[in-house]
Amino acid sequence: MSGNAVRIQILIAVSTFLFLTSLASAAAQGTGEATSALITKPSNQTNSAVLQLSDGSILHGAVARINAGSAVQWQHPASVEPLQFTITNIARIRFEQPVVPLKSDKSNCRFHFFNGDEITGSLTWMDNAKTGVETWFAGNLEAARSAVQSIEFSKRGFSILYEGPTGLEGWTTGHTARSWTYQDGTFMANGADILGRDFKLTGSSILEFDISWANSFSLSLSMYTSSTDRYDYNSSAYMFYLSPGMVSLQRIQAGAGVVLLGQNSIPSMMKKNRAHLEIRSSKEEASLTLL
Repeated sequence: MSGNAVRIQILIAVSTFLFLTSLASAAAQGTGEATSALITKPSNQTNSAVLQLSDGSILHGAVARINAGSAVQWQHPASVEPLQFTITNIARIRFEQPVVPLKSDKSNCRFHFFNGDEITGSLTWMDNAKTGVETWFAGNLEAARSAVQSIEFSKRGFSILYEGPTGLEGWTTGHTARSWTYQDGTFMANGADILGRDFKLTGSSILEFDISWANSFSLSLSMYTSSTDRYDYNSSAYMFYLSPGMVSLQRIQAGAGVVLLGQNSIPSMMKKNRAHLEIRSSKEEASLTLL
């Protein structure tokens, strides 16, 4: 990793796929008519969180109340009364400690909605007007069928592998002091060095992460590799090279060298300083897709 002030937020949830995201329950309100209020009562057990506004500003605190489709009330340590923000000005809310799933059963479907939301769950029923979804985070939900874009099925089911980060614990870093630091639910790169973790991936996976940058950067992302503390061209792996406006993919085969599988431009990254990326690896289809 090279460059300055690069932030990476890794939200990994995995199934027989690897699935990285922070808004696991965001689609619950997006599946139907959002007219009621979703209330989270503040308590001593409420997880601390970070609210990020669309201009990049952040506030520590906790969710006091969410009025569906209109506003979020935010309890800040320096404020006597909750602060209120309109939904359109909020980029995301990150919780320091993700809630443990209410059920241990694996969901066997991934639902994609026309508004961009995605959730995992089990299809319980469907008719011409509505779709029934059983979720781990909110029990049984109903969504207008017209809001559902597609349903992805998995024989072995989806399960969460990792969601975070919540700190550097469990991650391997290079030899340069403080080359990677943790702050407010993100990893920050302060120079060129390695950050790695073994997720024991063997089958298909979905990896999602958010990245933001202040200057030009280059990020090398290795997947399905046996080495997490160094670049090792004596072991097999798939490696993405990412920089503002450009991405390429290589396959490293132990004893056989490196093969360039493809490269492409991402013009939208030249016009902004943040992006949400998703890498889908399908063992069944022998494919790697960057979205």
